Amino acid sequence: MPLEPPLPRGWESKSSPIEPLGLVTFIAMAGFWGYHCIRATIDLDPWRVSFYFSAATIGALGFASIVVEMRARVNAPCRKRIRQAKGSTTVFLSRYHDTNMMTLHIVLAVCTTVFVSGVVTERLDVPLTPDQRVGFPIVLAVCAVGCTYTLAVCFVNGRRYGALHLTPTTVTYTMGSRRVTFGWSDVASLKAQAPSYMNNQWIHLTVVTFNNRRGFTKLDLRRFSIGDDATFWLLHHYAAHPERRDELADDRAITRIAEGKLFNWPESQTGGRS
Repeated sequence: MPLEPPLPRGWESKSSPIEPLGLVTFIAMAGFWGYHCIRATIDLDPWRVSFYFSAATIGALGFASIVVEMRARVNAPCRKRIRQAKGSTTVFLSRYHDTNMMTLHIVLAVCTTVFVSGVVTERLDVPLTPDQRVGFPIVLAVCAVGCTYTLAVCFVNGRRYGALHLTPTTVTYTMGSRRVTFGWSDVASLKAQAPSYMNNQWIHLTVVTFNNRRGFTKLDLRRFSIGDDATFWLLHHYAAHPERRDELADDRAITRIAEGKLFNWPESQTGGRS
């Protein structure tokens, strides 16, 4: 099945214009809540310490996540986080992103749980209006349940926040609690898509569903350990070459990635990393 050229001209890892603002915002958030955490510690108030410490940690993790994104654009991708086992090839997220997202969900679950419990029991003195005292705990309780559910899914998946699991017949994409599975034979087209104000590392899959109606699946490839471009080419190569999909059942796919044999298009079409 012929596919369109997958990578448009100008594909590259560009820095987002909101990154500097994000860095300043998150470090300010970490400093603000960290200051209040120190004061609460001096006052020996465990509820406020728990909440402020969690809030400061969220700010620090947000700062770290942006730094990791920037680091990934200048460092060579880690090719060790790809594994062949049980007749399939699996590409994992970068270790930095995996750890950061798991920790962020843990801290969010703790922070929201402490806030809701403290407000409901009136042990956490937060200036809220009567309506806010009703609405905020409900919203944050939903957030806590969502984070806990995502963590449970990640632990079931082997303590991994995300992975791309490839077999000779199917592709399974997991990211947090999201899980998408489709067959190679269902892929009608595969192309890059660059949403506004975001990096050019999304792909847009046109998948033919089993009821013969077309569906669209968008996958974020920015944080996989072998690099966004190599992950794209990995999907493209085996979508375009069904006769080679049996390589995914052993270590030949990993060898192909390591030797750069996924990149079949001219450099003028594929662009590069900046």
